[in-house]
Amino acid sequence: MHPKDRLAEELEKIGLHELANNARQGLYHELLSPLRMPELKLGIDLVEATMAGNGSANELRLRCHAGEFKSTLEEDEELANTSEWHEIMKRLNRFI
Repeated sequence: MHPKDRLAEELEKIGLHELANNARQGLYHELLSPLRMPELKLGIDLVEATMAGNGSANELRLRCHAGEFKSTLEEDEELANTSEWHEIMKRLNRFI
């Protein structure tokens, strides 16, 4: 299972359904996200969830910070062979 999907599962488990959807879409993934610093966005979103009363969100933030949901080289290579990745590259090439 891809790290973005593992992250989405963990977000679902703690009741952060909107963040889980963001994760499934690749918003927090370093290669799939349109954001320059997706890990920072995830950290901010988890801090906000913690401040809103979700105590599990901070625990998950620490796990993310420790790299638990980072892609391995093999996972990145697998991603590079998907149509999803090729579509992302097409979109990015418009800006280069």
